Amino acid sequence: METPDERKQPRRMRVYEQWQGNETFFFWGHMVAGPNWRASVGTALLLLAPTGIFLGFVAPYVAREVHAVILVFSCLLPAMAGVFLFLTACRDPGIITRQEPDEEYLAGRTSRTKEVLVNTHRVLIRYNDTCHFYQPPRAHHCSVNDNCIERFDHHCPWVGTTIGKRNYRTFLLFIFTATILCLYVCGVCLAQLFLKHKELADAATDGSNQWGATVRQVIPALVIMGYTFIFFWFVGGLSGFHCYLVGSNQTTYENFRYNHDNRPNPYDMGILRNCAQVFCTPTPPSQVDFRAFVDEVKPRPAFPSNLELAPPTVSFQTDPDRAPLPQQYGAMAGPQLYRPPATEGTGRPHVGQTGSLQQTEPSIHSGYTGPMPGNAQQPGRYQGHTSAEQPWDGSPGVTSQQNSPVVSPLVESNGEQQWHSPGVHSSSGEENTLHSSSIGSSQPSHNQQQQSVHQQSNLNAG
Repeated sequence: METPDERKQPRRMRVYEQWQGNETFFFWGHMVAGPNWRASVGTALLLLAPTGIFLGFVAPYVAREVHAVILVFSCLLPAMAGVFLFLTACRDPGIITRQEPDEEYLAGRTSRTKEVLVNTHRVLIRYNDTCHFYQPPRAHHCSVNDNCIERFDHHCPWVGTTIGKRNYRTFLLFIFTATILCLYVCGVCLAQLFLKHKELADAATDGSNQWGATVRQVIPALVIMGYTFIFFWFVGGLSGFHCYLVGSNQTTYENFRYNHDNRPNPYDMGILRNCAQVFCTPTPPSQVDFRAFVDEVKPRPAFPSNLELAPPTVSFQTDPDRAPLPQQYGAMAGPQLYRPPATEGTGRPHVGQTGSLQQTEPSIHSGYTGPMPGNAQQPGRYQGHTSAEQPWDGSPGVTSQQNSPVVSPLVESNGEQQWHSPGVHSSSGEENTLHSSSIGSSQPSHNQQQQSVHQQSNLNAG
């Protein structure tokens, strides 16, 4: 008998009862399927319905005429395809459980990306704002299941769930078995056609052509043969594509988004080891215990403990909306052009009478826009990025403000180095350029400055 105090206590909830994703659970959390699990039932009907017709009208006749093993394979192949379909659709594909946001994330100090080493290659991983952890390499957040899937391949509408690390092998076995089944059924139906024609031709006494009578007697075989021939091109093409992916150690998502054919694939270990990794390794256990009580679940670290951070290197920022900037150059970051603020009401930068720009050298101190020091060395030519308010302060990871004009790199002309600004034009329609002495030379003298201004005035007058 329960005491009144025990009856008042709330029931302990299990993980599958408070699950935040879109998965569907059966048998009290022992089986997990995708949100559109009914699609797998439809796929099973497309597989079993023609199989029943085949076993009822085609396979027994051919087995009597040829060998009983025909009937064995006619039952074995559909059964294998159905089992692999069930294991693919009703298994955890590799869900990575969500976490609560930590203090670093709530304070806005969490880095959006990190670089890790994978087989000596640098791989970028991203912080997931929905699941609140850094996604491991090859993981991706499935928008249909609304969960991060380890080694995400794709979301299959025919199976009704996401294909990931834990069900990719059974998915491959399902499409491979379905391909073999299509070829086998088509071949057996064709064999029945010729066997029936031979039987009718031998029984005919007038020696007439018996093809018409043969076709009328094998109509189920002809229907099944056409059905399997059409489906063969679908599952056969899918099987061939995934054979290529397995041999090159790619996923469907990686192949369509990153196209490792045009750049190195950090996961490729050779065709034999790639195939062994998919077919000869044990299936890892699920990271989520759906039957566990919610209050017993332990949080996992935001950054995977089995990953090694890549060491910092001198690299260029790859923001598609901005020109690349050097991230680490010490105190000096190379020369850049400082464009004065835009003239009010025009939306164009305020330029002096000569239309020239001021060449500056950013410092580690914010807001420094003075002339280039004499001992400043340019670490490398790059495409500079200017700001409408202040230049880049030289600190790593800090980008210029948005909607900033882009200044093209140095261009050598007649032994001189020029800054080319496509946004400023003279009255004659020619683009203004800023001449400077070679990088690393001493600060220009007063006469050199006057000569540069004189050249700009002549250019505008021309």
